[in-house]
Amino acid sequence: MKTPLLYAALAHISTIVIPFMLMLIPIFNSPETITEVTGFTQYIIRKVTLLDAHGDKMLFIIAFPWIVSGVSVISIIMGNHQRSYSRRITLRWKSYSWGSMIIIIIFTSLSIGTVGLFYIPTILLMLLSIIYNK
Repeated sequence: MKTPLLYAALAHISTIVIPFMLMLIPIFNSPETITEVTGFTQYIIRKVTLLDAHGDKMLFIIAFPWIVSGVSVISIIMGNHQRSYSRRITLRWKSYSWGSMIIIIIFTSLSIGTVGLFYIPTILLMLLSIIYNK
C-alpha cells in the first residue's frame, strides 16, 4: 500500500473508531435537576455518552466525517489510476482531497465544543495523505 493511501485509509478508519469510542465512553456533561422547590433548584452534572447527549443528531455526527474522509480515500485511489491519462484529470481528483480536508476542518471548528477536538488526528492524517500524494 502506498503512503498517501495508507494515511488516507488511517484517516478514514479514525472517523469510524472515534464515534464508537464516544458512544461507549461518557465524556459529555449533562445537567440534571435533583430538587426543584420555589426559589431553589439544585443541579448535578452527570457524564453522558454521545448517544445520550445528542440523541437523533448523533447519526449526522457519525456519518458526515466518515463520508467526507471516504471521498478523500476514493480521490487518492482514482488519482493514482488516472496518472497515465491526463494531468488535468489527476489534478481534479487531487482537488477532491483538498476539498474534503477543508470540509473536515470546517466541521471540526464548528463542533470543537463537543466532538470536534477528537477529529484533529483525522485532519492531520488527511493532510499527510495530501502532502505525500504527488
